[in-house]
Amino acid sequence: MSLLKDGKLKVYEDSRALDSQIQQLQRLKQRIEDSDSIRRFLASYDAVMRLAEIQVAINGYVFDAAPHVGMRQIVTVICPEFSGNALKRLSDIRHLAKKNSISPANEDFEELENIRKLMEARTSQI
Repeated sequence: MSLLKDGKLKVYEDSRALDSQIQQLQRLKQRIEDSDSIRRFLASYDAVMRLAEIQVAINGYVFDAAPHVGMRQIVTVICPEFSGNALKRLSDIRHLAKKNSISPANEDFEELENIRKLMEARTSQI
């Protein structure tokens, strides 16, 4: 509810939003197998984002303002094993990979993959 009050979510009752997120997730899962570490990391991060969006869409919402902040908040609720600080750090690493072509460390990719797999296991309807 705090995400809704903070303007990070908006009501959206179109089932196509959920279907679209599921389709995007399937495409991202294929890209995670890429040999390029930057592409793999970005695909894995985007998959976590899609999983958070699926959770939100299941409840009739979509992200509005600050989707990455909203995603981190959703992930910490679904996967409390991971702190908001760890997710922020991975978000910063994503930014460096995307904007500066800096390859993430293997440990960072593994941590992100752990989050993705837990989110997937705890997300219904996929």
